[in-house]
Amino acid sequence: MTPTTSLLEIQDLYVGFKKRNHTVDIVNGISLTLNKGEIVGVVGESGCGKSVTSLSVLRLLASNAVLRGTIRFDGTDLAKLSQKEMTKIRGNQISMIFQEPMTSLNPLHSIGKQITEPLIRHGKMPNRELKAKAIELLTVVGISRPDEVYYAYPHELSGGMRQRVMIAIAMACTPKLIIADEPTTALDVTIQAQIIDLMKSISKKYGTSFMLITHDLGVVAEICDRVVVMYAGEIVEEADVRTLFKNPQHPYTIGLMKSIPSASETKERLEPIPGSVRRRVKCPKDVDSLRAARMPRRNAL
Repeated sequence: MTPTTSLLEIQDLYVGFKKRNHTVDIVNGISLTLNKGEIVGVVGESGCGKSVTSLSVLRLLASNAVLRGTIRFDGTDLAKLSQKEMTKIRGNQISMIFQEPMTSLNPLHSIGKQITEPLIRHGKMPNRELKAKAIELLTVVGISRPDEVYYAYPHELSGGMRQRVMIAIAMACTPKLIIADEPTTALDVTIQAQIIDLMKSISKKYGTSFMLITHDLGVVAEICDRVVVMYAGEIVEEADVRTLFKNPQHPYTIGLMKSIPSASETKERLEPIPGSVRRRVKCPKDVDSLRAARMPRRNAL
């Protein structure tokens, strides 16, 4: 029997948030698999449930969240673990690169202290070796003058350098899976290309799997092995990256492709996807009238 290569298996995942007298459903029964050493892109517009899916894997949802389903990581169902058990996995076996490094990094602590924190928390090495390891990680992610940056604070670094520091923190304990939530947002194209190359080299060198959360199909084309397309909390299409770009099947995916600006074509206007994303609210009887007022579903669907 051939051993499985799957690292993360999500099955029938439902996530909602309680809001006063109703529940807002964000993720509606999705299932996906991520293999060892694979880079999978999860794409879709803002509000489709990409980030909530990634936060569900790490069990970092708000207290009013309602989660159902299976999140099996390396044979363990994360959905059944206690918070204490999850703290042993976060930053150790699964790390996350958050969307905005300026708000994710602690402005009161030096870069060195923030890189060594997961090493200390998970007891990876003796204190005398921490600084050397942090400087090594800063070097790996391509930061010049790592000895100086070790003592620097987030506000002293550029956006690209802060993002590299976030990657260094995520890599500190050599996790099996790194979840990257819009890692190239707000970076100029040159820095974007450098961050993409960095993630590819990390995956190749260390065998690290990546779940890349993004709305940028250009980034997906550059780095991903497979692509999962989400719309309104559901997965509407999944394929390897070449197949998806060459022959998209779902109307929403086709709409996304048509909305990408092209240097080879001259268009006065891009092609938008008509309509609005449908509401995902379970309404009680006293607010049933809200259903009639909601925006229509996208015509493409």
